Amino acid sequence: MSPFRNTLWLLLGDLAAKVLNFLALVYLARVLGVGGYGVFEFAITVLTYFTLLADAGLEVWSLRETARGVDLRSLASQTLFWKITFAALSLGILILALPFFPAYPGLRSLCYILGLVLIVQALNLKWVFLGQEKMRWVSAGLILAQIFFSVGMVRLVSSSVDLNRAAWVWLASESISSLFFGVLYIREQGFRLSWPGWPEAFKSLKPA
Repeated sequence: MSPFRNTLWLLLGDLAAKVLNFLALVYLARVLGVGGYGVFEFAITVLTYFTLLADAGLEVWSLRETARGVDLRSLASQTLFWKITFAALSLGILILALPFFPAYPGLRSLCYILGLVLIVQALNLKWVFLGQEKMRWVSAGLILAQIFFSVGMVRLVSSSVDLNRAAWVWLASESISSLFFGVLYIREQGFRLSWPGWPEAFKSLKPA
């Protein structure tokens, strides 16, 4: 596929996903109220920082390696190994940090639920298809996850008492994205992964 078409597919998919996400968040702001939505946004902001820690630059590295044409099964094994390791570490730090957070109603339970997003995102193989420039599939995955997110919010969240439901919907939409790209990967590459040990995983991160 031409670079122009790839860019167009990614642009359209990202735009559609962002519009759906924006509309869902506007709906949430209306039904959760100022207090409830403020707590929800605070939890999302916290999650954003811990997501950076969990990623540790692995997304960029794996994209570069995929574009270089390295063995994809080996790369997927190494990337998943490190992503899960850093996600678990990030989740552990988040749990340890919770007692120091403001005592907003429902904040801790929100962070526990949203913290699981770190693990789910670590399992997401979207980077494989970005690196292969299969933007049609990337766009489809983005839109599918946001449709699930938007519909779930409207159907399941109707007041501030549904704050935890909003977090579960967020987690479920991230799970849908990971499942979508996981199924695509298995269809193309098979289920087998050569799971690396620690020494082999460390060697994989050394510059070529």
